[in-house]
Amino acid sequence: MAVVTAGKVTGAAFIGNTSFGMKLKKWMADGGQIGAVNSFEEIEAFVAGR
Repeated sequence: MAVVTAGKVTGAAFIGNTSFGMKLKKWMADGGQIGAVNSFEEIEAFVAGR
C-alpha cells in the first residue's frame, strides 16, 4: 500500500470523472484525509462512505 497525497488523488480523480474530482477536491479542502489505499476504486469508496 502507498500513502496518497491530496494533489495526486485530486489529479487522478479528474481523469474521466470530473464530478467525483470536484467532490473529492472539496472534501479534501474541508480537511478530509486519505491514508493508505491500493487503488483509485478504494479512494472512491472511502470518500463515498464519509
